[in-house]
Amino acid sequence: MFLTAVDAGVYEDSGRTAGFQRGSQTSSAVAAWVGEDEPAELVVDRLMSNLVVASTAGPLIDDRTCRVGLRSASEQFQLGSGDGVLLTMTGETAGAPVELFPALLYCWLSWWRRQVNALRDGPEMPPPPKRGHADDYVGQLATWIEQAMEQHRRRPASRVNVPLPPERLDLVENGRRFVVRLSDFELTTWPDPPS
Repeated sequence: MFLTAVDAGVYEDSGRTAGFQRGSQTSSAVAAWVGEDEPAELVVDRLMSNLVVASTAGPLIDDRTCRVGLRSASEQFQLGSGDGVLLTMTGETAGAPVELFPALLYCWLSWWRRQVNALRDGPEMPPPPKRGHADDYVGQLATWIEQAMEQHRRRPASRVNVPLPPERLDLVENGRRFVVRLSDFELTTWPDPPS
């Protein structure tokens, strides 16, 4: 469960603008319409710098395209982490709910985090052998060390910085499936929010 904030943008309604401002401060996924004169990358920079809780945020370029920022998803995830990926999400068919593209990417990110955590929470290592007769202890200790090293090799790195999403995600809304293509991947770092 998470809140998606979508900026109505094209409406000059101060109530809607204030509602978006409040909602976006606590949203995991944020979408905002951009004006024709606003470069999408600058809007992503602004959103990701100002909305430290958002894992994904992006301007809606047109009715099929969204440029999205994906914040770093390491296990040591810190609020305000500036590392991430910038990418373009494009619906293959008309009528795709483009305002949900950042939320779709956030859902993928949540799934990815669960997969990494499940791998890290693999089988527990047995405790080291108890000291006993020197010859037996050395053999048991060597076996235990080999098991520990093998288990360590199978686990992912303890600090995974930025996941790269797949090139296609499927969005299902009201029983309809929309294919969304992901492209133009670019590693980036967002500036700190203005003081």
